[in-house]
Amino acid sequence: MADVFISYAREDRRYAVALADAITSRGWTAWWDRQLKIGQSFSAAIETELTAARCVVVLWSRTSVTAEWVLNEASEGARRDILVPAILEPILPPLEFRRRHAADLSGWKPPKSIDTLDEFLTAVDEVLGRSILSQEKRSIPTEELRPSFRFRAPRVWMWALLLGLTGVAFLIGRQMSVDEFPLVPYRPPVTCTAATQLGLSGTVVTDSSSCSVPDGMIITKVLLHYTLDDGGEISVNDHEVIALAPNRGTDSGTVRLPMSVFTEGTSVLLRVRARNAMNADGSVSGTVYGRASLEIFTRPRSIREWLTQK
Repeated sequence: MADVFISYAREDRRYAVALADAITSRGWTAWWDRQLKIGQSFSAAIETELTAARCVVVLWSRTSVTAEWVLNEASEGARRDILVPAILEPILPPLEFRRRHAADLSGWKPPKSIDTLDEFLTAVDEVLGRSILSQEKRSIPTEELRPSFRFRAPRVWMWALLLGLTGVAFLIGRQMSVDEFPLVPYRPPVTCTAATQLGLSGTVVTDSSSCSVPDGMIITKVLLHYTLDDGGEISVNDHEVIALAPNRGTDSGTVRLPMSVFTEGTSVLLRVRARNAMNADGSVSGTVYGRASLEIFTRPRSIREWLTQK
């Protein structure tokens, strides 16, 4: 069963796919109706996943606000207080959900990212973290939660303390992965930025910059912010990620880079190349421009790293 259930209208499918990828990149699992198996009952599968989910995400749009199944799924999430809503268009949510704050994703154009998307995903993290702690609390027998005034010999407490310290030492010494220990929340992203800027009155100019990933950290997401004139190129770790054809004009934006470009524990090299097209007579005129910056989001590799970073 998945951690997050995504409720959406069929017309908003591309947003559901991009959101599922974003949630998965943060270490959670996500379910949406495309994951139905051949021959599986549609309604039964949805009910099973919705009941098991620890967070329900609903994507409000002009279509979904009138879709009965979306309203029913959102109502179940609200009833369990695990609903995280988002608005894809400048509309009002259905009346019963207007008292809940919804993330404004109306400017989101997948696969590009926006600030409100990160805020929305942080809200999903918080709901899932709260759900985990609640489940752990419910798993403790009721009699253990009641105060007890019975006398216990000090020797019992000494053994309990010794066993507890031994367990903590074992976890730290084993370098258990953060993914293996779900009660440890992910550390807020650490941002590492590299940037280049150049002006050109010639043919080709290249500028580069590098930054190092902190020791003990794992890269989870990398955003590239750029502004580039025609003929320019941007590469990361010698992988070309942006290339503009001549006479295309200026382009700018933010893109999320594939994780295959990066290697754990290494420095990240960012290179910008500006290329000025030549006139028919062989002369060069004008000035071209290129600028790029990386935001590298990380989390601790192990329990030991998480404890030292707190």
